[in-house]
Amino acid sequence: YDASSIKKSLNNYHFFLKPKDEPPWKIVWNFRKFEKDIVEKAKEKMQQQFDKREVTSSGEMLHIFSLRMMMAEIGEIKSTIEDEVKATKKYIDDLLKNDRLPPRRTDYRWDDDFSDSYGGFGYFLTEKTKSHFEKVKQHLKTAREKALENTFTKITAHLLDLMKTDSNAFFEQVSSTNNGTNPYAFIPVLCHIPAEKFVAAWLESPAENWEYLSYAMDNRYNVHRLNHELEDEKGWIREVIELFDKEIDNAQGFEKERLKNHSLMNLRNKLNNHKNKDIDSTSNRQR
Repeated sequence: YDASSIKKSLNNYHFFLKPKDEPPWKIVWNFRKFEKDIVEKAKEKMQQQFDKREVTSSGEMLHIFSLRMMMAEIGEIKSTIEDEVKATKKYIDDLLKNDRLPPRRTDYRWDDDFSDSYGGFGYFLTEKTKSHFEKVKQHLKTAREKALENTFTKITAHLLDLMKTDSNAFFEQVSSTNNGTNPYAFIPVLCHIPAEKFVAAWLESPAENWEYLSYAMDNRYNVHRLNHELEDEKGWIREVIELFDKEIDNAQGFEKERLKNHSLMNLRNKLNNHKNKDIDSTSNRQR
C-alpha cells in the first residue's frame, strides 16, 4: 500500500480539512459538508483571489473556474455560465499579458498534473458546465504555450551558445536521449532561430563539435515528429540544408570534404522520404 497516497486522500476528506489552513476552493468544493458561514467566507476569499488575479497555478485556477461556473448555474452568484467563460478567459489573458502565467513545461506530458483533476479533487463539473469548462481549459493550455514562446529569445540564444561551446550538451537539449532531460526535444524552438544564424553558429563551432551537431539534428527528427510536435520546423530545416549546400559548393579542398562529411545527408533523406510519403498518400486518396 502507498502510505503517502492514503494520507493524502484522508487529508482531503472534509473531516480533516481545516478551513483556515486550506485554499478557499477546497471549502467551496465541499460546500455541502460545511456550515454556511464557513462556506461564505471561503467564497468571499475565492472572489478576492479572482479579482486580484492572485492564483497562477493551473490546477487551482481550473478549480476556481469550474466552481464559478457551477455557482452561476445554481444562482449562487449573479452571472451566467457564459459570463464566467468570458471572465475566466480574461483572467488567463491578464496573467499572460503581465508575464505572470507560468510557461508550459517542455515535456510532452506537461499537462498531466492538472488535466483532469488537481490536488486530489476532480473539477466540479455539471452537464451544463462541462463543455464550457473544456473550452476554458484549452484556452489556458494555449496561453501557457504562448508563455513558453515568449521565452524563446532566451532559449535560442542559449542553444546557439551551446553549439559553439558544448555540442554534447546541445545534443541532449534538442533531441531525445537516454541521458539528460532533453527539454526541447519535442518543442519547435529551432525554427525561431534564423536559418542563416544557425548555419553561421555551426560553422563558427570548433571542428570537434560538428559530429555531435550532426547527431543532434539527425536524432531530433523522425517522420512521427515531423508530422506532429516538430511540424513547424519542416520548412526551416530545408532552408538550413540549402544554406549548408551552398557552403559546400563554395568550399574547396579539405574544407569542402569536411563540410560534405557533415552535410546533414541523413536529415535530407528523411525529409525527402517524408515528402514522398505525403505525395503517395495524396495520390492514394485521389484514386
